[in-house]
Amino acid sequence: MPVFIPMQKSADLAISLSIAGKMKEQSRVIDCDLSIADMLAIIGKCSIVCGMRLHMLIFASVMNVPMAGIAYDPKIRGFMEYMNQKTYVELDGFEKEKFTEMALSAIENADEMKKRLAEQSVPLRRKARENAALAIELLNL
Repeated sequence: MPVFIPMQKSADLAISLSIAGKMKEQSRVIDCDLSIADMLAIIGKCSIVCGMRLHMLIFASVMNVPMAGIAYDPKIRGFMEYMNQKTYVELDGFEKEKFTEMALSAIENADEMKKRLAEQSVPLRRKARENAALAIELLNL
């Protein structure tokens, strides 16, 4: 069942509800404030994450969930490339068929994608710890 998780509620909730309302199959829109832990738990149960928001794609990578991204901004493309994930399309020139094919391929190759994400997330986690340590050091000056 498709689950919509509005990352920026003010911008994403209305469109999520609109899309869900037009779908033939049952879907769910998360319409409550979630903690990061709850969001990660939900994402971790997904077979794939399709997203435009950077944090959604980051959370998917942290949970080793295959992803398909829509790059509306260079930061999306940059993150997907950094994570060695070629499963994204540019918003300019978006083609539904191409995106669907790519997402289905991601699901079919889920084991390989999960392995690559696990490998790529090691340096990402290290950098996150380094950034946190630097921030604490700066706050203690």
